[in-house]
Amino acid sequence: MLKNANRGIKVGMNAVREFFAILFGKRTHGKLKVYMIRESTGSLVLKFFNVVLVLGTSLLLARVLGAKEYGVYAYAVSWTQVLSILAVMGLNTLLVREAARYKAIDDLQRLKGIIRWSSYMAFVTSIGTASIFASVVRLCGGNLFPEMQTVLWIAMLLVPLLVYLLLLQGLLRGLGYAVEAQIPQTFVFPALFLVSILIASQTIAMKSILAVGLRVAAGAMALVFTIFLVRKRLPPGLNKEIVQISHPREWLKSAMFFLLVGIAGMLNKRVSTVLVGSMLGPNAAGIFDIALRGASLISLGLLAINMPLGPAIAGLYAKGAAKQLRSLVVKSARLGLFISLPVAVVMMALPRSVLLVFGHEFVMGASILVILSIGQLVSVVAGPVGIFLNMTGHEHITALGNVLSILVNVVLNVVFIPIWGLTGSAVANVVSMTLRYAFFLIWAYYKFGFVPTAFG
Repeated sequence: MLKNANRGIKVGMNAVREFFAILFGKRTHGKLKVYMIRESTGSLVLKFFNVVLVLGTSLLLARVLGAKEYGVYAYAVSWTQVLSILAVMGLNTLLVREAARYKAIDDLQRLKGIIRWSSYMAFVTSIGTASIFASVVRLCGGNLFPEMQTVLWIAMLLVPLLVYLLLLQGLLRGLGYAVEAQIPQTFVFPALFLVSILIASQTIAMKSILAVGLRVAAGAMALVFTIFLVRKRLPPGLNKEIVQISHPREWLKSAMFFLLVGIAGMLNKRVSTVLVGSMLGPNAAGIFDIALRGASLISLGLLAINMPLGPAIAGLYAKGAAKQLRSLVVKSARLGLFISLPVAVVMMALPRSVLLVFGHEFVMGASILVILSIGQLVSVVAGPVGIFLNMTGHEHITALGNVLSILVNVVLNVVFIPIWGLTGSAVANVVSMTLRYAFFLIWAYYKFGFVPTAFG
């Protein structure tokens, strides 16, 4: 046993040394491994800066706007985020897979086709969604505060900008530039917005309408920067002389499943908080939501790895490199577990200390944080099975699994909350998540003969 433990420690130390050697450019052979480590590390760093920028902006806005004006701003921005997810229609995820696939097999005709088709679809859906919502706001204007109506109209200018930011991010990821793909939306956009708020708040009185207008301006500048990156990174052979080949029916079908995955994922994150608030009140909902946000930090490492992993899976699958694909997925799952395990230990060993950061009233959610952390650890152990299925053409399975997970989550919450309160909701959340990943892993084993987890 001691011999096996020593061997495990030695393997772990060698892996750590190799990781840093690749990260700092001391080793360059093994292109895929170098790509995965550098892009995953870059993604993790960007996510950290994004959290800092978003938190700093929220604190500044809350201070300079006040409760009422900040509420108007937050309401309008929340609508733009929801509508942009609907309007992009899963095309961003589709572009990740198809761009990586066509680049891997050097099919520039179809790559040109998917870029043009998705751009056209995004234009139609984003303008249409924003226009319909603006019309609804006008019709229902009598039920809104006057300033709320104007702010919502201005906020609708953000919807096409956000849709194209998501779309072009997907294209850059698919072309193999995972870190560059995230820079505009996770760093440039929030940084420009924060700077504009800082400047404006020093010169004029801040109002929600001005905050939303500045957000639109920052989004437009971030989109211009994204377009520059895309033009720089497009394959050189993708010129006007190439005749594009399109498969609109096939692409639209896949996009609809990706849209369903996105909507279901968004609902899965919110349904427990909504039901807790409805059955136990706003105080309980606040405690549960903070615990859920704390537990979600456990999977941050795996999410960072998934950014470059998705297009890598699609490219290897398109080339039929089954052995290399299996090795990549399993090693990525192990790296995700290696990064996430220390965070999970902190969340489960020191839940009261973690929640104390948010305030004394949240400390009573310590047991909830522990339970939810177990669920997040399950998702990390399951590995990148969801993105593995999406990138190999099984998005209908991930859509089905997410929908079934929502149904199970709702039913168990309704049953457990009256019996165990917040604990019941946490248990419902973990059970539904575990069943979802079990379903994905069973399907992956059925189709590919292995389970894409840290344990192979």
